[in-house]
Amino acid sequence: MSLMLGHVLEKRGIDIAEIMNIATPISRMQLFILARFLNQEASLYTDMQMYNDVYKKEILIDIQQYFKSVGSMVQE
Repeated sequence: MSLMLGHVLEKRGIDIAEIMNIATPISRMQLFILARFLNQEASLYTDMQMYNDVYKKEILIDIQQYFKSVGSMVQE
């Protein structure tokens, strides 16, 4: 999820410093976690997720179903 958020912020050209000025304390914590995640070695997280059978078989399916339902709500 962090990687997806980082991708969307980058793609939209959103300045994280500006967001920090208006973010709630919880949102700031999420942004700090995102920054830490993005500054780590990408292969570490990729390996942890891709070699985890539960992640591949269950969590990815849950994420796909969630975004499909959100897409349906947005289109209504």
